[in-house]
Amino acid sequence: MQAEKMRETVGNHIGLNDEVINKATYLAMEAHSSSKSFVKNLLPLSVVFAFRGSMLTDDWFGQPPLGETKIDASKFPSLRSLNDGGDAMVNGWFLQQFNAILDQSSLVKKVKEAIAMKKQVVFFGHLSVGPISILATLCFLENPVPNQINPPRVGIISGS
Repeated sequence: MQAEKMRETVGNHIGLNDEVINKATYLAMEAHSSSKSFVKNLLPLSVVFAFRGSMLTDDWFGQPPLGETKIDASKFPSLRSLNDGGDAMVNGWFLQQFNAILDQSSLVKKVKEAIAMKKQVVFFGHLSVGPISILATLCFLENPVPNQINPPRVGIISGS
């Protein structure tokens, strides 16, 4: 029993097969060189969304400390501060980038299409954009597509 548990892959443990993990990793590299805010790939059972990051120091450390900003509680009602129960604090660049992706791209439309096709939705952020994939996952989990009786799981892989 112990030997079987040791051979279990991370993908099996979280419900993602190797094809999805390999494709997500490949897409992450593609996203970093893309002019678009995200790239997507349709697989037999999943749709993978990988986000483009930034290597500019000013994008990460725009305001002290580390660009800390209050989360938008209307998009993320469950994210609360453990200290006082108020709105959670996040890195401002990551929140700004995520909001720009939501407002200026076709991400919401593409995710709704994937859910309508009953596909597993996987958000992937490698290194600097891991937090954006986390924000995307939380946003879509907290704001489900209306009239979706059995929505597919929403997966996250973050290489950060």
